[in-house]
Amino acid sequence: MVLFTISGVRGVYGCDLTLELCTDIALAYGSLLPPGSTIALGRDSRPTGAAISNCVASALASTGCNVIDLGMTTTPSTAYITRVLKLDGAIIVSASHNPPEWNALKFLGSRGIPLNQRAVINLYENVSNRRFRCMEPLSIGHIRMADLEDLYLRGLLDLVDRNVIAGRGLKTVLDGGGGAGGILSARALSAVGCKTLTISSIGGFYPRGIEPTPENLERTASFIREVGADVGFAYDCDADRVTLITDEGEILREDYTLALTIMHILSKRRIDTIVVNVATSMAIDDIASNYGVKVLRVAVGEANVVEAMLKIGAEVGGEGSCGGVILSWFNMVRDGLASTMNIVEMIASRREALSDIVRDISRYYLSRDRVDCPREITGKVMDEFKRMVEGMDVDYIDGVRIKFKDGWILVRPSGTEPIIRVMCESRSKLEAERLCRDYSDKIRRLVREIIS
Repeated sequence: MVLFTISGVRGVYGCDLTLELCTDIALAYGSLLPPGSTIALGRDSRPTGAAISNCVASALASTGCNVIDLGMTTTPSTAYITRVLKLDGAIIVSASHNPPEWNALKFLGSRGIPLNQRAVINLYENVSNRRFRCMEPLSIGHIRMADLEDLYLRGLLDLVDRNVIAGRGLKTVLDGGGGAGGILSARALSAVGCKTLTISSIGGFYPRGIEPTPENLERTASFIREVGADVGFAYDCDADRVTLITDEGEILREDYTLALTIMHILSKRRIDTIVVNVATSMAIDDIASNYGVKVLRVAVGEANVVEAMLKIGAEVGGEGSCGGVILSWFNMVRDGLASTMNIVEMIASRREALSDIVRDISRYYLSRDRVDCPREITGKVMDEFKRMVEGMDVDYIDGVRIKFKDGWILVRPSGTEPIIRVMCESRSKLEAERLCRDYSDKIRRLVREIIS
């Protein structure tokens, strides 16, 4: 089944996500913009990306848009180039952390900003109604190939103090996961004086699962211990997220990427408010409190975080639940390489091991579960659950989030699968597991009762 979400359109290539559908989507996107608009087009390393990109470029040109085809590159690089060149938008061919047989189309507007929900709905309605603009032959747009990664690379280098990093001579391990960011991250860290060792850096070959999760990174963690590296970075296929591995080989939970990056940013500049999603760890609240910074929580989804950042003028945001960091002065999408540069600068400037720095962050434990629930009864299940938790400290920003002194529970329907997700965080691992088990059982009972 092809999935239309605020994050884009995704599905299994050839089965759900066909070239015909990709063409229609690109026609609808191009038709939303005036003729003569210039669109960036990037793709990750999936073997199906080139075929999809060719269809997308041709469709955009037929609507009168000009296309700059960036080839294989990261999502953050495409967004950054869209911003600094003042392009009118971008389409990114990437299924991010999904398996290799999947692919997707993601959409950016001007300044490299993800389309908000209203714009995405408008786009999908145009696809459904086949509201396309096709120009006369002499008025179609131009397509040109351009390798502009050096523009993004220079931006990354300007984010940090190169001399501070070079003075430490840090040894880093980079696990590109066969994605688009392996070589680019190695170039960036080498340019600031780091000794870089790369794993799985050849795009299109996937020796591990694409998502940088602990179960996929055990060999990488062992390698870091073997070579005595100071830090390891593991990316997904389009490098919008990164997982950190300490010098001791500990694979850090995704929230630590956001927490450590924010902690370093706050040590360098004054920030008023940080925007995160409802599934982000309370460790962010603790760090923010230390610096007198407010935390605003919004619904899960990069576009939701960015929309809130723009509304209140926030400079920093992210989704700890997926290791994604957004720095508004640099890029308005999650940027795994921007996080990488800030983390190495932090290690170098503090002259401490990452394993020691992590101990400065409050330790929380997360437990997750998923409950099968037919889509047609999801609303009823959630309504019954809301009645069940009346009187507790609850918010309904995205699903149901119950707050405790030292933790929280989040119950929210999946936007892409017939399941209800349950997440519980606590300072105690046993308590997080107990709460997750108890509340998952409550949801399962509600599902059974409503079905019967």
